[in-house]
Amino acid sequence: MRTYWFYVLCLLFTTTILQAQTTKKVLLEDLTGAWCGLCPAGSISFNEVLANYDNVVGVGVHIGDAMEIPSTAEIGNVYSGGGVNVFLIDRYTFDDMNVMPINFHYETIAAKLNERLAMPAQVGLSFDELQYDAATRNVTVSLQANFYDSFIDSDLRFNLWIVEDSIQGYNQVNYFNTDNGHLYYEAGNPIENFVHRRVLRKALGGNWGTEGSIATNVINNGDTFIHTYTFTVDETWDITQLSLVGLVQVYKADDQERHILNVETLDVLPNTGNLLTHNQFVLPDNSTRLALSVIPNPTEGPVNIEITTDKVMPVLLTLNALDGRLVEIVKQGNLMAGTHRFTTLLPKQEGVYFVRFLTNEGVLVKKIMCTAN
Repeated sequence: MRTYWFYVLCLLFTTTILQAQTTKKVLLEDLTGAWCGLCPAGSISFNEVLANYDNVVGVGVHIGDAMEIPSTAEIGNVYSGGGVNVFLIDRYTFDDMNVMPINFHYETIAAKLNERLAMPAQVGLSFDELQYDAATRNVTVSLQANFYDSFIDSDLRFNLWIVEDSIQGYNQVNYFNTDNGHLYYEAGNPIENFVHRRVLRKALGGNWGTEGSIATNVINNGDTFIHTYTFTVDETWDITQLSLVGLVQVYKADDQERHILNVETLDVLPNTGNLLTHNQFVLPDNSTRLALSVIPNPTEGPVNIEITTDKVMPVLLTLNALDGRLVEIVKQGNLMAGTHRFTTLLPKQEGVYFVRFLTNEGVLVKKIMCTAN
């Protein structure tokens, strides 16, 4: 059996928490449905948020249509009574709100996002390690939480969601088809092959997190926890559009208090732009040995990158920002078998960066913490 998409991601752990201490990200859930005629307006707001907020992770929660899963149906039952075209922000109830669902107007969403983002991060969250074996389609991924606050008598939990972007093939009912001036004016009713953004495909910890994944109800400032998930990629999912969403969330008896403490996301396949196309990642049954190291880490200056292959192959070695943006092409072209060393400078801005080593037979990625430059 020919193997496709062998992907191994190893993110180098560091105890440096300078960047994570100040990083708060927010989960924005768009409760939507293909049967909902007003939901195209909600999709406009959703897309505008994704375009304008780097620290917001959006997830489309489909209710009552072909993209619904048991987890999304339950979210609707709990928070909207099954209604759609509403939003949840960290499942957090703001002081001026009696319930948490927020209407679909961008200005309202943005105001509450700004309020939530201004709150301090109580926990930093990162992906510690990911492995994908295309022969079995199995993924193993570890999440790491670093706490910056203390919690007493609390039930805190990890969760991992699988999200697929840009799903087509499901028509969208559109009440704006005759609304002159609207973005979806004369787009059809229904809109054929509507692009459904960032759809929740599976929640490994359900809606409320994995029970016992943080196995203590007393957490101190400085505590660190790691939890590992394993799942199989469904054959109907487009792996080039898959991303993982990691969560740390609160579980309480009152579902209006089960808010999200922090969230992080990671594409299953790295963002390479047009430098390598996804169909180049085709493997023989016995994969090639690849190795990648970065020294020093953390660093204040130059980074020494060492890569190893055991045969001649085309490679792409890049430096990327935390959001996947390409910072530098370190090496592109054919490499002979053996070990090769490169030196590069990180941008003059402290934070998290990634070195990505891509070949036609596999991928390795490592995280670098830049403390100063």
